[in-house]
Amino acid sequence: KSGTLEFEITGLKGAHRWLETHAVPFKNAEGKIVSLLSVTRDITERKKIEQKIKESNERFEIISLATNDIIWDWDLVNNKVWWNENFYSAFGYDRKTNVADEGTWDLGLHPDDKERVIAGVQKSIGKGDHYWFDEYRFLKADGTVVFIFDRGFVLYNNEGKPYRMVGAMLDITDRKKADQKLEESYSAIRQLTEHLQNIREEERTHIAREIHDELGQHLAVLKMDISWLNKKMELSEEPVKQKLSELTQLLDETVNTVRRISSQLRPSLLDDLGLIAAMDWHLNEFGKHSGIKTEFNEPGIDIILPNAVKTGLYRIFQESLTNVARHAEAKKVIVSLRKINKQIELKIKDNGRGFDSQKTANRGTHGILGMKERIAMMGGTCEINSVTGKGTTVEVSVPDNF
Repeated sequence: KSGTLEFEITGLKGAHRWLETHAVPFKNAEGKIVSLLSVTRDITERKKIEQKIKESNERFEIISLATNDIIWDWDLVNNKVWWNENFYSAFGYDRKTNVADEGTWDLGLHPDDKERVIAGVQKSIGKGDHYWFDEYRFLKADGTVVFIFDRGFVLYNNEGKPYRMVGAMLDITDRKKADQKLEESYSAIRQLTEHLQNIREEERTHIAREIHDELGQHLAVLKMDISWLNKKMELSEEPVKQKLSELTQLLDETVNTVRRISSQLRPSLLDDLGLIAAMDWHLNEFGKHSGIKTEFNEPGIDIILPNAVKTGLYRIFQESLTNVARHAEAKKVIVSLRKINKQIELKIKDNGRGFDSQKTANRGTHGILGMKERIAMMGGTCEINSVTGKGTTVEVSVPDNF
């Protein structure tokens, strides 16, 4: 019977070598061994490699015990998976009665996530990627659902073929629950903010109408009465007539002021003629009072929008112009409004002094935050791009899915 023997020898200079001997016996006709043929080869290098692999595996197992992560090692060639002890303690499996294997992970994947996650792993390996990661739901032994962040590293041989994948699973259930509570809280705050915005707009509309209708009418009657008195005065009462004329002029200015305040609170054009007409009027008024040249590029026909969206876009437009007047030191403002690719796009661009966008973002000014919050409530986006000395551009996009 042939056999193989491995043994270690020590040379004359104390060097250690490993040898492997393979012996084959030769027998005579009676079945007795009469000779022995053996082949001996030096396997020292192989033994060193085996020792390194053993030490590496020992380090790997020690590391797997020192971490809270669930470590896994997938032999892609033989489709075998090794798990560290954390897998059993985290997911409620008993190593003595239910040893986890390559099928345990597949079975544990939540049905709604399973196809996506497996396809993602296969795609990464197929593309030759070295790193894969994903978030998914996993079922514990008792059926409890936990959220997992998983990532793995793929190892390839010299021919570029994958042979091993090592990774770690992290239970992020607590973080997911905290994120959900935060999102619910933020949603509630956003709903409250939207409600307060609507109430404020209703109050503005009410006050604007009261100012325009009640106060405007009273001022008109007062002006008519002063004109009547002026006509009744004799020429000898010229000083009184002069005073009445001054009062008439003051009343005209007061009427204009009332109209301006009423329009700023809630322009009647916004409700009567639509967004484009209201923006055109406000931009002209802005140019008159600020001395800044203005240009309005609009689609030519009004865009039909829900009242909340129409008001939101107008307020952002209004706030942007206010910022230009206060801070930009601009000589020209270009406003454009268009409907394209199922999006309503509003752009306000000035040629002012600009600002450092990063510093402003860190400071979190209330005006900019308010604008972005308004857009978020409409399901849109708002980008503010500015470069010191090169002006500022506010770009707003709202989905046209009303």
